[in-house]
Amino acid sequence: MKKILLTLLLGISILHGVSQTSQESSNIVKLDGGYLLHWFSGDPISLAGFGFSFERAVNKDWSFALALNYNVRVDNPLNPPQTYADLIFFVISGRKYLAEAPSGAYYGAGLDMGIPKTNATAGDLFLTGGYQIIDDQLSFDLNFQFGYGVLRNKIHDEWGIYYEKEWGFFIRPGVSIGYVF
Repeated sequence: MKKILLTLLLGISILHGVSQTSQESSNIVKLDGGYLLHWFSGDPISLAGFGFSFERAVNKDWSFALALNYNVRVDNPLNPPQTYADLIFFVISGRKYLAEAPSGAYYGAGLDMGIPKTNATAGDLFLTGGYQIIDDQLSFDLNFQFGYGVLRNKIHDEWGIYYEKEWGFFIRPGVSIGYVF
């Protein structure tokens, strides 16, 4: 829980500090939807989710975003144990726009921390790209992420308490609809 709070505090302070240097800024509150395909130890795991995000353009080229998403397993839900199921993701990312932020094509990077419903934690580093259209006060964002992450399971059995780690790549296409202010 301390790591989550520190990540959110870091994200908020980055957004606030960088925005102090920006003369004009745009804020966007978005509803997000996406699909996640993760390969832990070579086995594919599929999740679908929704959530919300806040993006702030901090100058003519860059924006930063914070997001909170909820994802559920959509592959083989009847085969327990599912250590990577019902995740809450906290995400921080930065975007470099090819035109003027926050509209048009972009690329960037970010990190997230996932909290599964089981005794596990997950963390990912990712690259992102996409295209955002802004029309008056509405935005439409089509995006794609590619990254690498780790799942750490807390195991409590006859050998005691220990942690197992699994590593793997993932892809995450998504779409967002937002309100610009």
